[in-house]
Amino acid sequence: KKIEFTKISLKNWNQNCFGFCEEHLRVLEWKLLVIQNNPPTQEVLEEEASINLEIQEN
Repeated sequence: KKIEFTKISLKNWNQNCFGFCEEHLRVLEWKLLVIQNNPPTQEVLEEEASINLEIQEN
């Protein structure tokens, strides 16, 4: 029973920890696609660089 409890706990931890990371990465990639469709202004380029940096850190 302890092994089963540990298995369930680890499965939940994995899903909560890494599942969140994957979802966050998808959101960042979506934001990057949206911003890249805008005309290249200084603000857009800075936002794109910021998103790229955050993607690389994850």
